[in-house]
Amino acid sequence: MSSPSRVGNAAIANRRLIPMEQSKEILNRRLGASNVLVASRVRGPLTPELLRRALDLLQRRHPRLRSTIEGPDAELRFSDERAAPIPLQVGRYADEAAAQVSELEELGRPIDARSYLLRATLLVPEDKSRPCRLILLSHHAAVDGYSLVELLEDLVRFCGRLHAGGTPPGAEVEPLKLLPSAHDLMPADLKGLKGRFGTWLHARRARARLRGFRAGTLPIERLVPLRERASGAVRRLLCEDHVRALKTRCEESGASMHGVLCAALLFAVALRLPAPDTGEGIPVVCRSSVSLRQKVQPAVGRKDLGLLASFLLSYHRIRAETTLDTVATEVLEQLWLGYRNRDMFRGLQGNMKNTDAALRGSIPVTVFVTNLGEPGIEVEHGPFRIEEIDGLPAGAAFAGVLGLASVTVNDRLSLGFFFSRPSLSDATVAGIADDMIRCLALAAKGEVRFRELASRG
Repeated sequence: MSSPSRVGNAAIANRRLIPMEQSKEILNRRLGASNVLVASRVRGPLTPELLRRALDLLQRRHPRLRSTIEGPDAELRFSDERAAPIPLQVGRYADEAAAQVSELEELGRPIDARSYLLRATLLVPEDKSRPCRLILLSHHAAVDGYSLVELLEDLVRFCGRLHAGGTPPGAEVEPLKLLPSAHDLMPADLKGLKGRFGTWLHARRARARLRGFRAGTLPIERLVPLRERASGAVRRLLCEDHVRALKTRCEESGASMHGVLCAALLFAVALRLPAPDTGEGIPVVCRSSVSLRQKVQPAVGRKDLGLLASFLLSYHRIRAETTLDTVATEVLEQLWLGYRNRDMFRGLQGNMKNTDAALRGSIPVTVFVTNLGEPGIEVEHGPFRIEEIDGLPAGAAFAGVLGLASVTVNDRLSLGFFFSRPSLSDATVAGIADDMIRCLALAAKGEVRFRELASRG
């Protein structure tokens, strides 16, 4: 007879997907459009043979990477120890533009979740003075952006150990425990009858507020059926000097970097939205991705794989005299209020409805922002150095929604603007990206008012 612990572990390993995870696999099956990618620049003698061995160690370390997803849409579940070895593709790139094209193509390819939940691509430069490009694409039901960056660090660390002729210490490759779902890790009182009623009531109020607020959104340039959509991406990089200046400015103003990024993106989008005649300002809503890892019980580290992220909304009105600091502060205040009320857990159950609305092109929010911040990973591993990291969720399914994914490594802030083609064009998003960079450059020097940004357009 099996012990209770073994039964419990088997139940977690082969558990049914919760609604938030289900939506990721359904979109993956229909469009390959709900995966998440990190693309890194890695200096050092990285070879396919070395990377293959490191990937095998990574799969040994993380048991969810040995799982698959099985079943029809209504009965999706993880299946333990069924995955093939992590696929590795190898290619070459000539320059930065070519590398970014390859990364975007990889983002748009579905994951065969019945075979694997993570795959890797190594792009070797034709010019040996350039770094290698190491790309990880994960199924979003199994891995979120926070833990995907940690997987990258583990992988490069293993490469460093193997290159030195040794093997990683046992503790570095000892299998981690599988985690229950985010729903199972929620505070117990939210899962009871009273908690479920509170979630239902919160959802009704949130929908009513969104309807009444009438947030401005970018016009859909061309709405096409789901199978005709593709993920688009525009990348920008803020160099070390600008990032340090922004950090100093945040310390002086009391704002957070996340708040500043949200505010700058809202300003850049608001330049393209009509101002109401009432003088109440341009209504905008920012949907911020938030990590649940320190909010669940017990807390979970970034090394542990799972979709442990949700979202919170913040509401703003932008007038000519509105300052960037004001909006950044509003973002922070409303996020803290959401944390206090535990609204990030209440949003988990409505995920399928949100997905359905997005597919129709009717998400009533202005922007999505996923800011991974400074992950705190080690970048030096023997002869290998992680120079930059770009994060990109697939955006093909969500017509008309502009998203931003940001991550800071070595004081270099990578900004990835993701969207659905052809509902938004590359030219439109590139213009918004340039205006956001211009806004951040002004913010690093001092207070910025919306009218000043508009007058310099």
